[in-house]
Amino acid sequence: GGPLQSKTLDEHRCVATVVGVTSAGKQCSITAGSGLYTRVIHYVPWIESVVWP
Repeated sequence: GGPLQSKTLDEHRCVATVVGVTSAGKQCSITAGSGLYTRVIHYVPWIESVVWP
């Protein structure tokens, strides 16, 4: 699914952090849409082991 991002201003640039991934939903990409997201933080160790073995 698509990302749920949190954006912060770091000195002179905008940094986007992925905090969730769409698990299910209907029209999640629009403001009034609803979506069910999975928290990425719980899967970081697994993601890193796959991306950087």
